[in-house]
Amino acid sequence: MKASSPKKETARIQLPPEPKGLPKATVKMTQTRPLSAPPSAQVTTASPAAGATSQINAGGQAADGSMNLFAIAALVVSLAAIGVQLWTFLS
Repeated sequence: MKASSPKKETARIQLPPEPKGLPKATVKMTQTRPLSAPPSAQVTTASPAAGATSQINAGGQAADGSMNLFAIAALVVSLAAIGVQLWTFLS
């Protein structure tokens, strides 16, 4: 008995039909109305309440120093983190 070899298979491929050209425009372009001017910015100032306990300075921050204390604490923590990273990198 002979070993059967794979049979040759051919497929017929049809060519696509020729394009008929570009479709015609169906929308008419007309002039649009001009854009409106953006609203003008209005500056409003809020007066502090009569029973307010904290004072507000010209910069808009509380004058009691709690923000300064928080900023100093954040600076100390970040410097400590950089110090630990450098220590582990160099050792």
